[in-house]
This record gives sequence, structure tokens and C-alpha cells, in this order.
Amino acid sequence: MTYVKKIFLVIIGVGLVIVGVLGVVLPIVHGTFFLLLGVVILSLESRYIEERLLKVVERNRTLHHWHRKMDIWLRKFFKK
Repeated sequence: MTYVKKIFLVIIGVGLVIVGVLGVVLPIVHGTFFLLLGVVILSLESRYIEERLLKVVERNRTLHHWHRKMDIWLRKFFKK
């Protein structure tokens, strides 16, 4: 069951990152939110992505605030 959960999280995370990248190009979709949400979900499964995300978030107060909120909520939701 945990293997299926990991695959599910990776697919959802990659999908949200793709939507986020498209949102940077398209004016209709708010890309930053989806990009950050996708990377936070991927960071639940990858220590490398988590370390890189924390380096980027340390430099930006707004991202730090959103990252903290998303991380707490997603860890409760996915029981991580």
C-alpha cells in the first residue's frame, strides 16, 4: 500500500509542477501556487527536493510563509 501511495504522490506532484510551469506562461492559471504545491508534495517523498526547496524558501519570506502552511497541511492530510 505504501508503494502505491508513493507513486500517487509523485504523479500528483509532477502534474502540479507541470500545471505550475504552464501557469507561468499562461495568464489564466496562477502558476506560482501550483508550482509550489507540486514541489512541496514531491518533497514529501524526496529528501533531495526537500533540501533544494528549503534553500529557495529561506531567501523569500512570502514563499517561506506559504511553504510552512502547505507543508503542515499536506503532512496531516497524507499522514507523513
